[in-house]
Amino acid sequence: MLRFGGLFVTGIILARSGITNAQIGIYETLLLISGIASFFWVSGYLNTLLPAYQKQQSEPKKKAYLFTSFLFLLACSILISGGLLLFKGSITQLSTSNGQLPYYLVFLLYILLNNPTYLTEHIFLLKEKSKALIGYGVFIFLLYVCLVALPALATQKIEYAVYGLVAVAALKFLFTIGVLVKNASFKFEFGFLKKHLTIAIPLILTFAISGSAEYIDGFIIANKFDKAGLTLFRYGARELPFVLLLANALSTALIPKIANNLQAGIADIKKRSSNLIKWLMPVSCVMLIVSPYAFTMIFGNDFLESAYVFNFYVLLVISRLIFPQTILIGLEKTRINLISACIEIVINIGLSLWLVNIWGYVGVAFATVIAYSFDKLFLITYVKFKLNIGLNKYLNIKHWAIGSIAVVVCFFIGIYLIVVEGMGQLFDNIFSKL
Repeated sequence: MLRFGGLFVTGIILARSGITNAQIGIYETLLLISGIASFFWVSGYLNTLLPAYQKQQSEPKKKAYLFTSFLFLLACSILISGGLLLFKGSITQLSTSNGQLPYYLVFLLYILLNNPTYLTEHIFLLKEKSKALIGYGVFIFLLYVCLVALPALATQKIEYAVYGLVAVAALKFLFTIGVLVKNASFKFEFGFLKKHLTIAIPLILTFAISGSAEYIDGFIIANKFDKAGLTLFRYGARELPFVLLLANALSTALIPKIANNLQAGIADIKKRSSNLIKWLMPVSCVMLIVSPYAFTMIFGNDFLESAYVFNFYVLLVISRLIFPQTILIGLEKTRINLISACIEIVINIGLSLWLVNIWGYVGVAFATVIAYSFDKLFLITYVKFKLNIGLNKYLNIKHWAIGSIAVVVCFFIGIYLIVVEGMGQLFDNIFSKL
């Protein structure tokens, strides 16, 4: 939440800094490329590291696993950065409407240094160092604001935000080295890595396919509209932070519990997800209604269109708070996640290419909601019929159903208010000219 908060506050400051939407679009495009090149293998590897680490009884081997994981992440970062450098022309042509993307080479250094640092928070999680984890989050938040947002605000030049990101990555990298010195033994375990990758690779491919939907959507918008259009879409194409972050955190934390004790883990999923439903869905309802006013107040009147996109992404809370994937990952049945992801991405791309011509930004967002909902339905069905674990065993269906109905109702209220707010701005412009 703190890491996301740092990026979110940075986005607000950039939007209010006087820097043009087109310039901010360069910054957003660079982050888009970084995410596409990194998110799937980092997330897939670290998610499967959790149960593997928990199952190992030998403390020396656990320490070796951490160092081995760091070397793997670093090696992959070097390969990814090299690949992005090699195919620079094709990537810039694909991600922009004019084939021009400043600061590309500088940003490769950010990718190289930043990816291995995600191991730090997982080490704190595995070591159950909650205070250190929170302190690290505060540290990252302050880095983003002080080194990325404020320099760009002071100079009104987007390049200082890019240079700031590289500085943040460098400091995080040094911090990760310090954490490894205290918690890992500098011994490479090739046998562990080879065995671990057989489980991790299907999940890595799953994240690459299903998670790439966000970035594919970004590329569709980038090629269909100009940089200003991409900025409007990217600022709206975000789920409610609490939902995404807490749901992912819960899923990650419960994976090793499922691995250790299936029945107890399932019961824990039902209990904890019910707690999330009780307050995340009401918060989602409120955000659906206030979004048109929040976007115009925080980002400015030019970002009202982003509220349309945002409201569709908020609908993902309905499927986000169901956790069949946690059970499958905990049981190391990662191949079924891969199959589901393949179906999801086909649906997402097909619907996005069709609906973008009808509804523009909103069509792409709607396609994402449909595809992700199908993915969860597919996994729920598999867990029910193949593992004989019914939905009621890991979800409080009554609480979820009531919350889902409320979210849908508030969604339509929010869309109506966006239309009213947009009409209000139109009349204001007419009267001001008169």
